[in-house]
Amino acid sequence: MFLIFTTFGTLDFYRPGEVANPDAAHAVHAEADTHGEAADGHGEAAADDHGETATTDEHGTASAEEGHGETAAADDHSTAEDDGHGTAVAETPTNNDHIAFDDLGVFGQARRLLALEEGETLEGVVYKYNGQPLIATDEDGSPIYDNEGNPVYAERGREVYIGPIKLDITTVITIITLLMLLGASGKSAQIPLFVWLPDAMAGPTPVSALIHAATMVTAGVYMMVRSSVFFHAADLTSLIVTLVGAATAIMAGFIAIGQWDIKRVLAYSTISQLGFMVAAVGVGAYVAAMFHLFTHAFFKALLFLGSGSVIHGMEHGAHEVHDHIDPQDMRNMGGLKSKMPITYITYLVGTLALAGIFPFAGFWSKDEILADSWQAGISGATFFNQISGYIALAILAAAAAFTAFYMWRQMELVFYGKPRTKAAEHAHESSPSMTIPLIILGLFSIFAGFFNTPSGVLGLDGIFGAHRFGEFLIPSVSYAHIGEFNWLLAIGALSLGLGAIFVARSIYGHGKALTADGRDPLQAMPETSAIWSLANARLYWDEFYDRIIIRPYQRLGTFLADTLDWAFLHDYVHDTVIYKGFNTVGEILSRPFDLGVIDGIVNGIARLIGWLSGQFRKVQTGYVRTYAVALLLGVVVVLIIMLLPLAQNG
Repeated sequence: MFLIFTTFGTLDFYRPGEVANPDAAHAVHAEADTHGEAADGHGEAAADDHGETATTDEHGTASAEEGHGETAAADDHSTAEDDGHGTAVAETPTNNDHIAFDDLGVFGQARRLLALEEGETLEGVVYKYNGQPLIATDEDGSPIYDNEGNPVYAERGREVYIGPIKLDITTVITIITLLMLLGASGKSAQIPLFVWLPDAMAGPTPVSALIHAATMVTAGVYMMVRSSVFFHAADLTSLIVTLVGAATAIMAGFIAIGQWDIKRVLAYSTISQLGFMVAAVGVGAYVAAMFHLFTHAFFKALLFLGSGSVIHGMEHGAHEVHDHIDPQDMRNMGGLKSKMPITYITYLVGTLALAGIFPFAGFWSKDEILADSWQAGISGATFFNQISGYIALAILAAAAAFTAFYMWRQMELVFYGKPRTKAAEHAHESSPSMTIPLIILGLFSIFAGFFNTPSGVLGLDGIFGAHRFGEFLIPSVSYAHIGEFNWLLAIGALSLGLGAIFVARSIYGHGKALTADGRDPLQAMPETSAIWSLANARLYWDEFYDRIIIRPYQRLGTFLADTLDWAFLHDYVHDTVIYKGFNTVGEILSRPFDLGVIDGIVNGIARLIGWLSGQFRKVQTGYVRTYAVALLLGVVVVLIIMLLPLAQNG
């Protein structure tokens, strides 16, 4: 935030009246009818089957022209156009050219600065540093003044001054996006800041469903998509984002294969799916990232609430038979398909959606990420874009296979086969207050994907029209584009998912979910035992953090507590410097100050009072004549005091 404010003088992404996405604004404003026809981001006209087109004038205003006799034209002197029936159509700005540079938000300023060539400046725009105009300097760094001695102020160019450092705007944006990625990695649980999320799943299951799967943890992804202007201009950061997201997706998917806790499997699944979204941001698939965020919210919330229903049923079963087991351990389950039919059906829907099986919601969003990755690989504008696309496609395809595998492993362990404990035998379906939300989320997990289906795919154009979700995002997400459907990738991704389910079924199905000694079949096979153990140990991430961060931090804390706090501050500073120092100073000052000054003042006052008392005592002689004279003098003094004012007035 500090770097953004220093560079642009504001933290507002957009200012009031500013067009958020100029490249697509005229397409939105010029939509001709309810068919969703729009012009592209360069002022070119787009026509549908009815001959409807959109045109833009030189001032960036849009008008609609329909091929049924109604026309609209913009000129340089009018603010409204008339169609063929005399109806006025108001001009709508489709860019920000009419807005002064300093009145633009962060992204508007960034766009103009990035459009400048090396050494080019924005004419008439003064560079302000800490709110003050910056004086131009020559090659020697000396201030430049005009003939009248007035300072010449520097015009805004690509250079950004951060203290004594001068950086190009592209470098600054790269730094900003890297810092954003670091923040998003913590918020959205990406490598290496993901270990908190599985531990957070220890909380109530509805909390996990709402904030740890559907909303809160996706905030980092949303921030990056909202900052697409920055990430689009930072090729290096985009490559790093792709690597982080793809690595997180496949790493978390691999770890989920070796977990026994039903919620922990879903926790690592959430981390993996967040990796899909982050990788999509890296390849520039901002719409696909938000679409997957949208669909993932439904089926992952469904799965978490479904796991809560399973845990609830297991707890009741354990209570009935007075059995003390872990109700979240999948080894204690099995055979719940017949015990909890509603939970089973809805959980199956969530599993298929997460695995990306057609026609569930996850199929459409995950396939769009893969298709955009492929498109970035073959037609990326830079080398970084192309390599990002190929990396994302390869790794995310493998991660998608892992997803289908570990979710079907979970289905076999929880719902299929025979009950493996008395608690599972006595488990029963949850109450309607728990199953009704599952049914609602199950419906969304099936149909939410149709909100953004590609055009012409099996005759499906979405509930509200083809690519409607993408068109919804385009006005606010810069560089958002609508991906094209790729049949080859779609069939390949679907085949991967179905193949992974078939492999999981062959390993864990038909009553083989656990071996006779209670181990995972992959753990029991010598060929896969070591690999499964790595997944079960979570790739030793916890041990890594414990050894590299926690233990050194604890040793540092112990050192600071024992040496700095106790030995230095307490023993030396407090005891030696303060306590003994004050005692020494007190002893030094006690004789001259205490005895000489304090006691001297007290004793001096006592002696003075004694002397005065002795003097007054002499007045009392014991003779009556002395007292009579004193009384007479007193009367005279009183009379003088009383008569003196009268004498002054007379």
